[in-house]
Amino acid sequence: MDRYGKIEGMEDIVDLIDELGFLPFFRNPIEGWSLEEKTPAEFWFNDDNDGVWEWKGPIISRTECAYGKFYRGKAVFISRGWYPDFLNYRRFRRHLTADEKFILETLKGEDSLLSKELKAFTGYTRARTKAIDPFGERLTHLDSMLGDDDGRKREGFETAVNHLQMAGYVIISDFEYSRDKKGNTYGWGVARYTTPESYFGESTLHVDRTPHESRDRILAHLRKILPQATEEQLASFIA
Repeated sequence: MDRYGKIEGMEDIVDLIDELGFLPFFRNPIEGWSLEEKTPAEFWFNDDNDGVWEWKGPIISRTECAYGKFYRGKAVFISRGWYPDFLNYRRFRRHLTADEKFILETLKGEDSLLSKELKAFTGYTRARTKAIDPFGERLTHLDSMLGDDDGRKREGFETAVNHLQMAGYVIISDFEYSRDKKGNTYGWGVARYTTPESYFGESTLHVDRTPHESRDRILAHLRKILPQATEEQLASFIA
């Protein structure tokens, strides 16, 4: 399958991620640069639960790539070779709120958590004074950390986790599905969140480049693989 060919199976996606380094899941302003555009209808949605939505977890495992909402709040596969530079610039470029720092520290304490677990552990599914920390203790001081003492409304969970992904602090390592009595999976996969350090190993994420050098390196690569894109579109991806 050439670079702009159609997807005929999971291995084609694995090859495409290795080849391009960056592959958005959904259609975006750069024409032709998405898994959605390259996937025939029979592999996008079908009754056999055998298509790109179900392949996401196995692809992450097979390629050891980074997957998360990295571009305009939507999902992107980034190869292991390119993610350290992406992280290097995004962490320099973006800053975390108090809510986001609290969620991140909670996740670090558990190595990885399903989305619903992280939401519960950080008090988003219960009264804040009953939130549970990673070690099972009640966080009676959570109201003073994230409450309304200063009149500030707490940031929404999805908004905070999305920004943590955009900022290079959280990735999705897998998707887990509910099973019926016969062991068959059903429904939508639930994201399992982790940190890049936990998933890749901290030492593998280091690059001997400044954040702006990492940005320039990524932009040079994107110009090669996306000749149809404008400079403004490319800059928007890495911003």
